[in-house]
Amino acid sequence: MFQGLSSFLPRGKNGLFNVLADQYDALALDIDGTSIMNEPIHAMIGVQVLRESGVEVSTDWWFSNLGKGHDAVWDQLDAQGRRPSLPRAVFKKTCGDRYIDYISNVSPDDRASLIRPGLLDLILAFRKQGKPVVAVSGNERPVVEANIDAIGIGPHLETILSHTDVIGAGYRGKPWGDSYIVACDKIGVPTARTLAVEDSLPGCVAADNAGMDFIHITYPQASQKAHPRARYHVLDTQPLCKAVNKRKATSCVHAAKTFGIRMVSPSLRAV
Repeated sequence: MFQGLSSFLPRGKNGLFNVLADQYDALALDIDGTSIMNEPIHAMIGVQVLRESGVEVSTDWWFSNLGKGHDAVWDQLDAQGRRPSLPRAVFKKTCGDRYIDYISNVSPDDRASLIRPGLLDLILAFRKQGKPVVAVSGNERPVVEANIDAIGIGPHLETILSHTDVIGAGYRGKPWGDSYIVACDKIGVPTARTLAVEDSLPGCVAADNAGMDFIHITYPQASQKAHPRARYHVLDTQPLCKAVNKRKATSCVHAAKTFGIRMVSPSLRAV
């Protein structure tokens, strides 16, 4: 269904993976939709749970809220006068529990198809140079762990930071930059020397607010144009070698304006 990182330019000695590993001292990966191609699964479950809660939405509508989280989805429906019968916390937990049950029972063959093609090559390019790779997710810890287990990248990760960890330590989740700043503090690498990979505008705003270069993977279903400050732009349904744009884009309004925030804390102590 999705190709994404399937052709991240040549993979030889001078391929982009190795060029990126030369240019940066660490790699920070978002997980949902970025490292694991699971957004259609989230959409399927979310639409189903909402239907059971008396609210009909389309898959395209769900994708239009990509990266905002279940709480924001519930709040948006409530503001539109379409409050789900499930309370917000129950809706979020139900979606999370069903997702974990689904992803934990995927067959080994199907699991191999979930990891974004090319992602492991990018990870290994950094690891071969002794550079750390971290997971920085806006999802809850149980979901993040289930995803990492499903695609088998755990052994390559220096640390994992979830929304649960960030909020529990008194910081702010995406789109604030706290999670990336804390993750980089934990591995001892400045955010300016770390490359992030994201698939949602809130995630890109978080990386930008933290002072990072980042790759933005965009979904046609989400009607999201590439973040204008992304170092590279990737259209999820195209081979990366054709979709990567080495120039900074000017095709859309700065995403930070969409969310009306900028990072205000220049630094944060680590969790």
